[in-house]
Amino acid sequence: MQTLTQYLSELHGLVTKHTSYSDPKALVADISNYVLHEVSEDEQALCSSLLLAGSYEFSLPRFIERTVMMQDKAFVDAKNESLSLFDAYIKRLGPRISDYAPLLRNLLVNTFRKEQSNRIQAATFKPLQRLLNLKLQSMDANTFGVRDLTELYLREFIVGKTSSTARACMLETLGLFALHFPSAMMDKAMSLATIYLETLNAQFKSNKPDMQLIAASLKGVTSLVVHFDGTFLTINKGLGNLYSCVCLGLEPPPSLARYDIPKAALRLVIQHGPLIREYLTEDSEKMYSRITGWCKHKTNKKMRDLGFNCLEVFLTQVANELVVGNRNVEHDSTTFRFFMKNFFEMLAAPTSGVHEISIAIRGFGRFAAPVQKLLGTAELKKMLHALFTFAQRMDTSGQDQIEDTILHLASLISAFANILLEMPEVDESAIDHLATVLASFFLIYPHLHIHQRDKYYVAISRLMIALYAKGTALRTLLSRTLFQALTLTCSKYPSLDPGENYVQVFDQPLYKEYSEMWSHLLQPRSIGDLEFPTELRDSIASMVYAELMQSIITMVTRLDLGYKVVKVAAPADSATAAATAQASTNQNPQQGGDDLLDDPATTVVPNVPKDFDLFLNLVEFCKILLPTTCTSFFTKWVYIFGREVIARSSMFPMVSGLYKMLTVAMKLCESERYFAGISSSSSSSQQIQSSSSSLTSSSTSSSTSSSTISASSSDVVMMQLDDGAGDNMTLCFHLFSRFIKEVIQRSQQYKDELLASCIQLVLSTPKEFVSISQLVAPLRSALRMGLSYLPLAHIALDAVEYWIQNIQRTKVAPYFRDFLPFLNDYLMVTPSSMQGADSFGQNVVFKTGGSRSLLNRQRLYKAVNVKTNEKNPIQEVQSRIIRLLGKIGGNNIFLIGEVNLMAPGVENEISWDSEPRVKFTVPFHDVKSEIYLDSLLPNIVSLAQDSNERQTKVAACELLHSIVLFMVGTNAHQPAPTPYTNIYKHIFPALLRLATDVDQVTRQLFSPLVMQLIHWFSSSGKHEGEDTMALLEAAIDATGDSESPSLRAFGAKALAEFLSWSIRHQKSTSSSSSSSSSSSSTSSSLNAKSLFKRLYSLSSHPQAYLRLGAALAFSELYRVVREHDALVEMFVLEIMHHN
Repeated sequence: MQTLTQYLSELHGLVTKHTSYSDPKALVADISNYVLHEVSEDEQALCSSLLLAGSYEFSLPRFIERTVMMQDKAFVDAKNESLSLFDAYIKRLGPRISDYAPLLRNLLVNTFRKEQSNRIQAATFKPLQRLLNLKLQSMDANTFGVRDLTELYLREFIVGKTSSTARACMLETLGLFALHFPSAMMDKAMSLATIYLETLNAQFKSNKPDMQLIAASLKGVTSLVVHFDGTFLTINKGLGNLYSCVCLGLEPPPSLARYDIPKAALRLVIQHGPLIREYLTEDSEKMYSRITGWCKHKTNKKMRDLGFNCLEVFLTQVANELVVGNRNVEHDSTTFRFFMKNFFEMLAAPTSGVHEISIAIRGFGRFAAPVQKLLGTAELKKMLHALFTFAQRMDTSGQDQIEDTILHLASLISAFANILLEMPEVDESAIDHLATVLASFFLIYPHLHIHQRDKYYVAISRLMIALYAKGTALRTLLSRTLFQALTLTCSKYPSLDPGENYVQVFDQPLYKEYSEMWSHLLQPRSIGDLEFPTELRDSIASMVYAELMQSIITMVTRLDLGYKVVKVAAPADSATAAATAQASTNQNPQQGGDDLLDDPATTVVPNVPKDFDLFLNLVEFCKILLPTTCTSFFTKWVYIFGREVIARSSMFPMVSGLYKMLTVAMKLCESERYFAGISSSSSSSQQIQSSSSSLTSSSTSSSTSSSTISASSSDVVMMQLDDGAGDNMTLCFHLFSRFIKEVIQRSQQYKDELLASCIQLVLSTPKEFVSISQLVAPLRSALRMGLSYLPLAHIALDAVEYWIQNIQRTKVAPYFRDFLPFLNDYLMVTPSSMQGADSFGQNVVFKTGGSRSLLNRQRLYKAVNVKTNEKNPIQEVQSRIIRLLGKIGGNNIFLIGEVNLMAPGVENEISWDSEPRVKFTVPFHDVKSEIYLDSLLPNIVSLAQDSNERQTKVAACELLHSIVLFMVGTNAHQPAPTPYTNIYKHIFPALLRLATDVDQVTRQLFSPLVMQLIHWFSSSGKHEGEDTMALLEAAIDATGDSESPSLRAFGAKALAEFLSWSIRHQKSTSSSSSSSSSSSSTSSSLNAKSLFKRLYSLSSHPQAYLRLGAALAFSELYRVVREHDALVEMFVLEIMHHN
């Protein structure tokens, strides 16, 4: 805010000549640019206090007050710019301006009274009108001073000497007073109506009419008639005179450069068509010509859109008059024939343009009721068939065709709805045609501009209302269209082939584009001319929701989510890479695929990538739509949805999207309190067995899901929803409870995004399912991973806040010491260091889904749409942590955690060797300086592993990588042991942890480095060489790690690489010198003995994770040992004995 303070100070300095700045208008323009475009939402309150507060001596209102009598052109321009800034600032803040509304109102009124410049007087009205249109609760008629202002403006308008612009603004503002404060304007309504009519008549009869006064009078009448429509009926020929003025307004002279007058006249007809319905019908042919002229305007699109809106109202009022029959029958017949002939000719003529066709379509729809009354149902069906025939000609294969379809489709859907409302029943052929039309709508939806979509929502709501009363017509139509719509929603981006000229590059993923459409389908719009009670709206929404859920389940079961766990060949130096890759590729994912996922050298490849892309987008779509729209309807689908998704998850346990879908279900169950009051003892074992059998049968049916789900199966599903809700709840509880416990165990073998998805599911479960003690480990993992993927940190905090709010404090408090220390790392992070911390999930979408293009587009979309003034994500996490610490009170002391002097990382202040070893010589020009890096190494390793600032972490990793290479290189040809043995004992364990770090850059640096170190140190010919054994011990310890599945798998892989390269070094030595063959063979067997001796100890260790590490190591080593007969003969019996 220092910039704003400086600007305001300089502006006030111009008044007292205390500044060298010479252009006050430019200075106000700088202030405007700053407060409107550079101030963030968090700074808005402080900005408002500096800019508007009357107590601040350099505020902008103070500047206007001090210069109100100054008529220098520079200051007049500056005041005009300031008033424009007020208008724009009120628009930006909206209702938040309420604290400053009285001050601004008084400033604007006083400026109008005191200011001598007509330009400034007129400029005071726009901000005042903006305040009126906000409808602030704090500004009632008395607070705003409506009666006093009405007297002031009426007096100035009648006897004042203000400019015509200011007079026009007065008329418009008086109309707004009548619109927003009708009780205060009751005694002035007749006077205002008279003034408006007299002004209109005088100006239209004048040789030089004032266009501003005409437009302002029409706008004022439009506002006045909202509450005082009877006023014009009491005036002699008042309504007729008003209609005449409207007709004149719709026929401006050809030389008119601005469209304020016809725009105001069209809006008057749109808002108050029923008031002048009789005049519109009597003068229907001429009025039709006037309005259609604006519908076909060649240059101004806004006027065309306004003309079509006016045409809709006009045709509706004429049609209503024809149905009511207040006029002579012959006159009604003449009017009816004129319009119908005109509509048919427009639709059939080959020379009709897009605007004529659009007029005809709207006409058919609005005249459905008169056709039914005057011609009967048969003619109505013919008219419907004519529209269907036209709809079949619409094409969506190219950009030009899509644009033409966009122009007509909303009108067509609305016309179909109006016709179907008048028909007693709907046949199958009509439903088929409607399904085709809706399919076109779903296809062109992403091409619609955001302002074009609203009319489609209204049209489809009208269509659903029309079909709802026709038996099962609506359900049949939805069942034929929604699955296709869901498929389009989950589809990938269009091809970027430059040869396809109709391709449009959308601003966001397709499922995000379509999510708004689905939200409106599930929440039908209220329509003014149709009765739409809440019960009807809920019933239609429930029907749409049911078909949507059925489509989601159908898609989940139809898509082929099968995958192969492919082991990527390690560097071309691995002896058994080809055989391992082949064995892993052919592996059945249901049989032992989980352990391969722990291996950093494995990846998941889908059998059908297109199906996987659809599924990934379906998951994201469900995450967006289901938690926000019609959530109460989901309770009927909990069991069916959960059963099918769990069955698929049992078949494909490494598909993370299934866990995400279940997370959505769990959150919805909690928000709707679906499992409230239920417990594990609330049902019998028979029900549990029934739940298990239903899951098995569902899994069996899912394996043959390529067949389509018919309408009859949909009916069966609906019957299941209606019957046995209580039984479903109990079965659902046990189904989810058992599955979540399986996920907790299963997640110990997962990593990266798959692990994150499992943790998210577990932490989202309601309190009825599992105890807090079971969730502490997933919570700690979430907080640990959340530093690199902030959404996971939010999930963890959500879980903790949920426990505190819904579980007794005495049951939660004992576990604070287990996870609160993990929050300390978040509070030490600076915002600039967390850039890219939410891209972790996208990183792994490609590994699991196999779609690099999708990954790149998501990143691009994210990068383009970041706002510079948005709050940094880490700051939001830190704010939540601080609020959480306040909630738990004295228990927040556990944030510090326990101090363990023997814990890894605490020894950073302890020297790793008694003497400095790592000497680096810096060759300056005149001297060679020797720098010892020993004292820096502990801190470098600590920063590389634990730094919360990513830039620091990456820099430390790069430095550590260089130091290790330097150490190895400087002693490459020295006899063992090297002087770095004690240092290696500390560095090697850190290198293995960094090789499995969450950060991709860290992994890419150290995973190859560890393998290269293994290649180098395994060549040592000395038995139990200290450097070699330091590396081997580090790999053994990593294999038995109790926290990281990735580290266990990488340690096992490192041991296999160690044995493989020990054998390779033996062979290379044998080929180069036969005399040393015996020695090299002995070296190889000694390395193998050292390795297996340590693994035997691990396999019999009482700690489970060490035994698991031994099993993983033997699994990897088996592939190496089986290829060498000598090793088989030497170790096979020992391995069998110890395992």
